[in-house]
Amino acid sequence: GETTVEEAWARAEPFVRKALEIDPGFSDAYVTLARFKREFGQMEEAADHLYHALELEPGNLGASGNLGLVLRFMGDYEGALAIHEADAQIDPLSAVFQARLGTSNWFMDQHAEAERRYHLASELAPRWEETYDSWAAMLALGPGRMDLALEMIERKIEVEGEPTPRTWRAASSWADALGLQNKALEYRMRLTGGEEPGPDPKHYLLNGDYQQARLAAGEVLANSPSDTSALLALAAVEKATGLSGDFSERVLAAFPGVIEDKLHANPRGLEVASLVALAYRMSGQQESASVMLRKIVDAIPQPRSPQHVYLAAALAMQGYSVKALARLRNSPPGRVRFMARMLPLDPRFESLWRLPEFSELIAAHVAEIDLQRADYMARNHSVSIVKTGAAIK
Repeated sequence: GETTVEEAWARAEPFVRKALEIDPGFSDAYVTLARFKREFGQMEEAADHLYHALELEPGNLGASGNLGLVLRFMGDYEGALAIHEADAQIDPLSAVFQARLGTSNWFMDQHAEAERRYHLASELAPRWEETYDSWAAMLALGPGRMDLALEMIERKIEVEGEPTPRTWRAASSWADALGLQNKALEYRMRLTGGEEPGPDPKHYLLNGDYQQARLAAGEVLANSPSDTSALLALAAVEKATGLSGDFSERVLAAFPGVIEDKLHANPRGLEVASLVALAYRMSGQQESASVMLRKIVDAIPQPRSPQHVYLAAALAMQGYSVKALARLRNSPPGRVRFMARMLPLDPRFESLWRLPEFSELIAAHVAEIDLQRADYMARNHSVSIVKTGAAIK
């Protein structure tokens, strides 16, 4: 429910320890330990617990399924795919296993197979809402169909009955990506229980109001110091205005010791690493920036779906503009399209800004988003949007 991970662990730990006292070979206790470690971001420890659970009880599907999720969080998409394929073969009528396999297919850029697995999962358990959550993300960040992603998350809202905060945030993200600002605001208000939602620094930034964008980013970061979207907006404001601020200080305070930590090649880990590299660069610490950028490139020998954009960012910050542009072109369109309006303001891609090919790429993605918005509105006649200050039905 609404219990924090820390509160849940404080209540759960005595029972897990007692279970292991009674039976040190009880595999499910290690699965529980691993799930908490995963929530705390301690992926290596989570994986160790799950491997141990499988040693104690080969064929424990709870252990293998969670191991697949942990490997995915660590950026080992090939390993996760192998595990989820094996689980789905053991229990092909499990919607959970089919949906997890679909997500692993997506991360391996196998979008058609992912679509097939999600279809199958929805047929096996039409009211299991997590299928639609993963399906929406795949549609948006894989093929780049923001309009279909929004419709899929709206299906999840119908099935869920009482949508979770995660669902409202996803709905708001896909609506915002489509430029359906009124609809995104509606979902954010549902998230806040009808109260006026907090400031959106990206909104001000895209409208050229840098002062308000800075204030909004500061307000967000006062409550969530590690909010990567607000940090990126702050960096963009400082770059656009030419005024040095506290972006670098905030990033290095929010993510201490990142250079020493092992880099997880998942979207969150790569985004944090690229922001840390940018913070070093903007604060004049070029050697530290170079170390972090090399870590990013070395962590992605064969980039998969969620990794292309962050590799492109690292290449761009190293000055390899042509390679960075090629990476953006060759990546699945979704993540580039999701970021399309921000990329010309994102300091990580500054070396590309003056390239005509970069402008053409961004223009093509924005044009596709406009087409998808029109298609969505044609299918959903009651939607209204805000564009250039005018409400349009």
